[in-house]
Amino acid sequence: MVIAAYDELRARLGDQHLLFTTSIQGWNLSQYAEAGYCRLEPLAGIDNLFDAQVEVHPPSVAYSLYLGGFEIDLLDGRRVQALQLRWWSDCGLEAGLFLWGPTRELVETFAMGCAEYTHEVHGEILAFSDGYWAKSEALFQAVQGVTFDDVVLPQALKYEVEGDIEHFLANRGEYERLGVPWKRGILFVGPPGNGKTHCIKAIVNRFALPCLYVQSFESRHDSSEHNIQLVFERARKTTPCLLVLEDLDALITPRNRSFFLNQLDGFHRNIGVITIASTNHPERLDPAIVDRPSRFDRKYHFWLPEETERRAYLELWNQRLHAEMRIDESELCELVSRTDGFSYAYLKELMLSGVMAWISSDRSARIAPLIGLSLQTLREQMHSEATRTAATSSDEAEADADDDSFAH
Repeated sequence: MVIAAYDELRARLGDQHLLFTTSIQGWNLSQYAEAGYCRLEPLAGIDNLFDAQVEVHPPSVAYSLYLGGFEIDLLDGRRVQALQLRWWSDCGLEAGLFLWGPTRELVETFAMGCAEYTHEVHGEILAFSDGYWAKSEALFQAVQGVTFDDVVLPQALKYEVEGDIEHFLANRGEYERLGVPWKRGILFVGPPGNGKTHCIKAIVNRFALPCLYVQSFESRHDSSEHNIQLVFERARKTTPCLLVLEDLDALITPRNRSFFLNQLDGFHRNIGVITIASTNHPERLDPAIVDRPSRFDRKYHFWLPEETERRAYLELWNQRLHAEMRIDESELCELVSRTDGFSYAYLKELMLSGVMAWISSDRSARIAPLIGLSLQTLREQMHSEATRTAATSSDEAEADADDDSFAH
């Protein structure tokens, strides 16, 4: 299909220079235009661009070919054209981009400028999934407005995490003077729902560094080792930057563990890379990852909130409720006392459940008793989850033992 389209364009364009790429994610024409580097207009006559003789195989998807084209006016008055194609193949939906203009120099200069701009991080978050990078508007919006003031954690922990990164960024010269690689590895450890993700959001928003977020090292067409290499190569080109590896225990497998360690702390010098990883299950990680300081310089533990933190979190929630729903001081104290063992995630669910129950009621009663009913339900749910987790951990331990004995 691509060869036929290329031949057809080549015949039509005469002596104009024609370039083709399937790396269409790396050429964001609309974003390049929005940044003011060029102006886009729809390419006229696109429906008749190819003759009917151009064959698309298999015939059953002959009409699945999608075309979209642009006239691209450059700032110096010159012009190039672009044609985007999408088609179905045995590998699924594929895409390609044709770019042409009067000279090779013009086409390649424009292509390089667009590609370089696309690969830079401009106040966005890049997410890595299925083997490639894409800018994530959802992740970017998720961190907007999140500050350390909003993060309910022990004050010492908040100050230490924020100060750690501040000190690192402010002392590059001192690192270089002492011959110490200017890189940082931070590992957040603790049960789920205790503020690790919220703290990462606050870090991303507070320091406004390019952020690379890894959702998975797995992909359909490449090995996880290859994708790990792509991730770290991109991080080294984007420094200083934040490289976020949430749920590290799910990202790292026995197969890719050694390769990951080499990329994190091997011959490669990750100068300017701040790697922030989190795990709910440190026991599932190799000690070489968790315990070796050169890989993660600092480990911060996010425990279940104590009474002080529970009170601060519930007060914050209470302040945001409408006046008719707010609980009084005695009700707040009782709630703080009864939520011992609750994570922040469960405290949030508790308040949401109470609000929803109040909305569904006649709204004349106080909300505190409704929150109390939700509390009992959530307490039972926590007990059930703890039982299931213990059983799962036992099964996994037996499976690991079997795997080890088989391997040896």
